[in-house]
Amino acid sequence: ATGADPAGPSGTARQPADPTRRQPGLVGRIYDRASGAAVPDAEVTLMVGTVLRPGPVVARGTGNPDGTYALAATEGRFMLNVSAPGYVDFALERYATWSSAALSTDSEEVTEEDLDARFGSYVEILESAPVSRDVALVPTATLSGQILDEAGLPLPDAAVTVTGQSIQHPHGSFGIHTRLNGSPASAVADSQGRFRFDSLYPAGRVGVKATLAGHTDGTALVEIGPGLHETSITLKVRPPTVLIDLTAVVLGPLGPPLDGAVVLAGGQPDENGHRTLKLLPAGADGEIRTQLPDDTGWIVAWAPGHGIAVRSFADRGAGRLELRPPAADRVLRGCVLDADGTPVPGAQVQVSHLEVPVGGTWVSLAFTTSTTGDGMASLDPTEISAFMPDASRAPSAFTAADGSFTLEGVFLPEGGRVRLLAASDGHDLGYAIANGPEWIEFRLER
Repeated sequence: ATGADPAGPSGTARQPADPTRRQPGLVGRIYDRASGAAVPDAEVTLMVGTVLRPGPVVARGTGNPDGTYALAATEGRFMLNVSAPGYVDFALERYATWSSAALSTDSEEVTEEDLDARFGSYVEILESAPVSRDVALVPTATLSGQILDEAGLPLPDAAVTVTGQSIQHPHGSFGIHTRLNGSPASAVADSQGRFRFDSLYPAGRVGVKATLAGHTDGTALVEIGPGLHETSITLKVRPPTVLIDLTAVVLGPLGPPLDGAVVLAGGQPDENGHRTLKLLPAGADGEIRTQLPDDTGWIVAWAPGHGIAVRSFADRGAGRLELRPPAADRVLRGCVLDADGTPVPGAQVQVSHLEVPVGGTWVSLAFTTSTTGDGMASLDPTEISAFMPDASRAPSAFTAADGSFTLEGVFLPEGGRVRLLAASDGHDLGYAIANGPEWIEFRLER
C-alpha cells in the first residue's frame, strides 16, 4: 500500500535490483551526465511528497554495477530520487534546474523543457507494465581551503561549517543542498589548517564559517561551479572584552516606567553583517542594570501599546539611558481588491514589520518570536527583531464586504514607515508600504 516500505518492517534492508525481472514497477539506467559513464550501486527511491516536503518511502532498491536498475512498486504517481556518492540527489537537481529557469526569465510562458525540469523527478507507475526511466546524475563540486592566522600561518583544529548555499538570479534566490534531508557539512582543520568539502551543489554561493577558541569567527562566501574550488579564512585573535556598566529605564510620556517593557542590546555587526541581540531583564523598579561590551551598537525598547525607541549605546552619558517609546495610536485605512478590481471580503491585513532610519540606514523591526532560550538572536545586517515577544500582537484586521479595512493601534515611527501584508484564500499574498494616513490599496493576484 502507498506509504509502506517494501524493504521490510525495519526499513533498513535494500531490495536487490534485477533488470531482467519484468514486473510492474520502474526500470532504467543511471549514468553520469558529464561523461555518460554508468553510475554503479546507486540508491533508487520512490516516495510521496515533494522536494521541500519529502514523505514516506514506498519503494527502495539498489542499482547494479552496470548502472541498470529495476524497482517493484505499487501503482501511483511518486517522486523519484536517485542517490550516489559524488553526485547531487536527482530530485534536488531537477528542482534546482526548474527554480533557476523560473527566476532567470521575465516570461510567463511555460515550455516543455520547463515542465520536464519541474516535474522530471516524478514518475507514474502503471499496473500493466514497467515504466522505463533513465536517470542522469550531476557530479558534486568540491571546496577546499585553509584556516590562517593574521601572520598567514596555518591554524589547526578550527571547526569549519558550511552555513548555507544559495543560487542567485535576477528575480530572487533559493537555497540548495545535495541531499534530501541532509545536514550542513562540517569539518575540523588538520595540522596545516586545511579542510575539504566534497559534496556541494556545483553552482551558486557557498557560505563557510570557521571558529577557534581565543579567536573571532571568520567567514567566507565562495562562488562555485563544477570541479574543485579553493578559499582561505583568516582568524583574528579575540581582543579582551571591556564591560561598561549601564542603567536603562523605559518611561512613558509622563515619566513613570512602563509595565511589560522589553529591552534588547544589539552588538556591532560581525564579518557576515549579523548582529547579536541580548534580552535585558528589568528589575522590580522597572530599571535595567547590566554590563555590556563597549562595542555594543543599539539599545532597543518596546512596551505594550507603544512603538519602539532606538538609542545608540554611545548616548548612555554617565551610564544611564532613558528610552521613551511613543504611543501606538495611528489608524490605517484601505481596501483589498482582486486583480480586476473586485472587492475581496474576509481578507486578513496585518502589520508585517516597521522600518526606521537609524545611523543612515533602514532598520527593520519585525513582530517575531525568533529569540532562543537564552535571549539571543542572530539577525540580518539591517534587521533588529525579537523585541516584540509575541507575534500575535501585530496589528491585524479583516476586510468587510466591500473589501475595506481599518487597522487601529499602529505605531508609525517618526520618519519611518510600516510594511503591511494582505492574505486571502485563493490569492497570492499582497504587500504595501504606509508612511502616513493615506488610503492603502492592495491588488491580489490569483
